Amino acid sequence: MGTVFRHTCIAMIVAGLVLGPSGAPPGYAQAPAAGGGPPPATLSAQQLGELVGRIALYPDDLLAIILPAATFPLDIVQADRFLQRLKQDKNLKPDERWDESIRNLLNYPEVVSMMSQDLDWTQDLGEAVVSQQGDVLKAVQAFRAKAATAGN
Repeated sequence: MGTVFRHTCIAMIVAGLVLGPSGAPPGYAQAPAAGGGPPPATLSAQQLGELVGRIALYPDDLLAIILPAATFPLDIVQADRFLQRLKQDKNLKPDERWDESIRNLLNYPEVVSMMSQDLDWTQDLGEAVVSQQGDVLKAVQAFRAKAATAGN
C-alpha cells in the first residue's frame, strides 16, 4: 500500500470526523489483507459504538492516527516493545518499515500500550476501519453526540 494512499486515507478519516461520515466516499478503505481467511463480519451500529467507545472522545488529530494504525496490529506490538526499550536506550530509532501512522503513534505511549495490551480490540478496530470505514466514522459521531447530550 503506497504512502499516497495512506495520506489520502488519513485525510479522509479526519474529514469524516470533522464533517461527518457523509464526507467520505462509500467503500473507501484499505483493501483487506491477502489471506485464506473469510472476510470480517459486518458489525452492527451498536457493536461499532462499543468498539469505538474507548477512543471516540479523543481529539480528531489523534483519532486520525489511531484508526489507520489499528490496521497494523503487529506493528503496534512492536512499537510498544520499542517504547519499552527506548526507556533504557534513548538512541534507538523507530523501524523505518512501520507505517507513518505507527511512527506518529509513538508520541502517545499510553495509547500504544493500550492498543498493544488489548490486541483483539485493536485487530477488531482495524478490520472495521478497513471494511466499514464510513460506519466507523458514523459510530464515532454517534458516540460523541450521546456524550454531548449527556453533558460530557
